[in-house]
Amino acid sequence: MSKGHELFAQYAYPPNELGYCGPSDGAGPSELATHAKDFDGAWPYLTELAKAVGGSDPLDEETVRSYWIGGPSLDEVNADEMLARLRAVFKGQVSGLLSELPTATGVLAHHSFHVFVVYPWVKFLDRDPTTSVGVMQDCRIRWGTVESVAGQHVMITSRPLRLATILGVIGTRRHVGAGVGLREAVRPTVWRLGSVVRDGQCQAMPCGVHVGASQSGPVNDQIL
Repeated sequence: MSKGHELFAQYAYPPNELGYCGPSDGAGPSELATHAKDFDGAWPYLTELAKAVGGSDPLDEETVRSYWIGGPSLDEVNADEMLARLRAVFKGQVSGLLSELPTATGVLAHHSFHVFVVYPWVKFLDRDPTTSVGVMQDCRIRWGTVESVAGQHVMITSRPLRLATILGVIGTRRHVGAGVGLREAVRPTVWRLGSVVRDGQCQAMPCGVHVGASQSGPVNDQIL
């Protein structure tokens, strides 16, 4: 499996396993990249990123990394073309704020843009904030601190998404337990937006693990 395919699987597996996006046939991590076109919330962005940088492979490692955690390639994407592509792809589907954007200013080929702008749950915040924030929490990329590691189980401290967070206030930290690792072993350190600080250098580090519980009780959550 190429680095790009591996990186895509590490990020895409958790939300797919929870049933939020991608194929529903139970494809394992090693098979997910072959179904990348079935991820409506990722494929349009990946193809626009690849086109913008003159690449032919939407699953190129740098293209995949740019979509999930960002990078300079985002600045190369034509925002007007990206918005037009998204409106065409999601035409007739329930979406978030796509139809309400007056211009393409701020449109990014980035996962967070999809979660907080395109994904329909942003429109339900006033009706059912608990469910809406919970789904966006499950899908977004976030950072945390690995407190301890025991086999395939990791204890992480991370700031959860709250309704107030969406309004500009960061929630208080909590501890979450995780398992089902999708990469090599980790050690206590800091994860920031999918990267790990190790020996003074930042390296790509998608978590790809499921959360089991928090201090406040069982949760349906994940670390991405």
